[in-house]
Amino acid sequence: MTQGKLSLFSITPIASAILGLSLSFNALANTNQPDAMAGMTLPQDNKYDWLQLTSLEVLKGELKNLYDDKLEFDSDNLDTISIDWEDIKQLKTAQPVSIGFTDLSTKTGILVVKDGQAFLDGQAFDPKNIMTIILANKKKLTTGQIRLRWVLTLEVVTQIKLIIVLLAITLDVLQNHVLT
Repeated sequence: MTQGKLSLFSITPIASAILGLSLSFNALANTNQPDAMAGMTLPQDNKYDWLQLTSLEVLKGELKNLYDDKLEFDSDNLDTISIDWEDIKQLKTAQPVSIGFTDLSTKTGILVVKDGQAFLDGQAFDPKNIMTIILANKKKLTTGQIRLRWVLTLEVVTQIKLIIVLLAITLDVLQNHVLT
């Protein structure tokens, strides 16, 4: 090496770092967008449901229901659309949904479907066992509403008991009247 002149070989660590960065940027710039979309994770969102189709299109909106392997999804731009369940690659609900399973059981929670697996509030299950999906009841009862329902239930039970007593008395009177 001569003084005042730099050789590529004399700065090998720097040159290889620059070359590595250059290759990384080129790789990112040449990334095929569909391939990048295939591995994407849907956003965490408390307001909107998100889904990704097997065609890699992503939709934001509100899941309405799933029935007969057709998912109804309401999007601001597309309105309510019907999508074949088999065309869903990923799904993430913002609010709890109620799921009816093929064994006729039901469960409620936040649903995530990804890579052929399904999770309800973090518990894994086979998405092939889903028969229906509907929005869960978002309304929570207050303590006062629960007490009122309890009181009304007690009143109904009391009225039923009263009716039974009246029927017993009526039967007794009829039996006594018929026998005499």
